[in-house]
Amino acid sequence: MKPARIDGPCRLSQSVLWRWQRRFYEEQGPAAFTSGVVPWRITSCLLLAAAYADAAIGFARDLPGPIQLLELGGGVGRLAFNLMRALEQRGVPFHYRFTDASRANLEAAAQHPQLRPWIAQGRLSLQQLDALEPTGLTLPPGPVVVVANYLFDSLPHDAWRTEQGIARAQHVEVWAAEPDAPLDRIEWKFVDGATAPPPSVVGYAAALGAGRFLWPTGSIGCVQAIAAQLRRPHLWLVADKGPAALAQLQGEDTASLARHGCVSASVNFDALRAWAGWRPFLAPAVPQMRFGAYAMVQGLPAGSVSALRAAWSESAAHNFPLQAEVLLDQLASSEATVPQLLQALAFTHFDPDALLRVSALLRARLSAQTPAPQVAALVAALDETWINRFVLADAHDLAFEIATVLHRAGQLSHAAAYYRRSVELRGPHATTFFNLALCLLDLGNVAEARTALEGTLAEDAAHPRARALLAATG
Repeated sequence: MKPARIDGPCRLSQSVLWRWQRRFYEEQGPAAFTSGVVPWRITSCLLLAAAYADAAIGFARDLPGPIQLLELGGGVGRLAFNLMRALEQRGVPFHYRFTDASRANLEAAAQHPQLRPWIAQGRLSLQQLDALEPTGLTLPPGPVVVVANYLFDSLPHDAWRTEQGIARAQHVEVWAAEPDAPLDRIEWKFVDGATAPPPSVVGYAAALGAGRFLWPTGSIGCVQAIAAQLRRPHLWLVADKGPAALAQLQGEDTASLARHGCVSASVNFDALRAWAGWRPFLAPAVPQMRFGAYAMVQGLPAGSVSALRAAWSESAAHNFPLQAEVLLDQLASSEATVPQLLQALAFTHFDPDALLRVSALLRARLSAQTPAPQVAALVAALDETWINRFVLADAHDLAFEIATVLHRAGQLSHAAAYYRRSVELRGPHATTFFNLALCLLDLGNVAEARTALEGTLAEDAAHPRARALLAATG
């Protein structure tokens, strides 16, 4: 069937794409973040949580009081978990208000075993909240820190094209072969429109000169709506992808949308900085398109947040999460040694996701000749990584990955314990049972090994090695 226009031309911020995008998150709930459709790795990592904790503490020094955290679009709660743990480790009192527009996400967070203790203590509360139309938002006294990770790219944007510093509207058309076509078969394109630019866009276009860019209409509306609800000074902490300096936009076409379940935009943080104007605005020391963390203070002059600025310059400004991504990418194509892999894991603060990305490399580098001090450091690193896990119903079995690395390192008792954890948490699996049996046989525990072999055959009756070993140990 020939594609037909099903929406537009209209301003991008008014496109049906954003309604579909919201519907996607509401229908998917936690599955949006556990199926691999929506990227989460860099915006919820331990390094970013540590940087946010440092920034929040700095802000609380500038504006004393117990920290009140408000997270918008909290998703599955991974960042909330990591950020609350980081504040706890620093001995800082806090209250965390976790919000999301999806009822399913809130229900999942309310029942999550690693979040429930904070709920029971009264330090974590949950609220369904529309980031663009927040209502009923009240927080206790204290400096408010608003966290909005991987949210601004999901809020409506507008597109503009500049010629010699003059802004001209870019409208969007949505095309599909049928009105109810799946999202991966829907296309969109920009066309010239007649919408007059607001004064903020006029000024920005004059500085830009030439290029096509996105204007964060929804992000600005969200900041204004939250400010109207809070009615007191507050700090915004935001991380996402997108241009962070005017030089990255001049003469370029950065008005693009990506598909993440539905759509996501490249957030024009340079435009957000320009709109912020007199407001304190903090960014990475080296602007990066791929990822960055940003801070903006509402309700306080630039000279009143010296402690925040100092904390930012020591942590978030270095963009450690992106540094870790680059490092892990480099290791994947290198001949890294066990010490180098462990150093990389330590750099990530022993992030479970980082281990999942280097576990195969560790297994390949380990052998019976690996020095004992390296093995001891490995065991400590793996145990620390396990402590940092946030349990989700995703495809990754962290316990099994840790067990296989320990198994390869000859740490049989430790490996067997993690194989058992894998069975307990992820259910029976033939490979897990068989590997456990091999550990137990090498440890001389024949009786339990036979039980594990029987478990292997219960899951895979045709498993030839399990049947042979069971016969040999009978």
